[in-house]
Amino acid sequence: PYHSPKDISLDALVAKRDSVLKANISGEFEGSYPCTEQNYGLLYRRVQLPEEETARAELRGLWKMEGGAMMGGPFVSHAVVDKAAGKVYVFEGFVYRPNEDKLHLIRMMESSLYSFRPSAVKAFDPGIILKARYTKGF
Repeated sequence: PYHSPKDISLDALVAKRDSVLKANISGEFEGSYPCTEQNYGLLYRRVQLPEEETARAELRGLWKMEGGAMMGGPFVSHAVVDKAAGKVYVFEGFVYRPNEDKLHLIRMMESSLYSFRPSAVKAFDPGIILKARYTKGF
């Protein structure tokens, strides 16, 4: 549920992401699960698309496997607020592809993430992505 802008803050998104990953994805070893790697910095920024009145946040960083397995990779996550419905939709993509280029895969996932729109928006114009305004990432 959406209550305030704090619901899509950096801390809130990381906490929710980690709890969902831990509950739904298990690793190779008993008790292992993916989580957000916070030692290498995360990029968080707000995104405003033209003609879109909803709040949107973007989170980028690395994930790692907690609990024994040596796995990890990049991820990109979007949170979109649907104020009319009182909901926050969070969706993401992450990659595990050791020793291979991952940029193309992340870019393909990112294009899908930007195409999401609340149900009140009936048509999607890909041109609005080029006009997006971003806060400075940190």
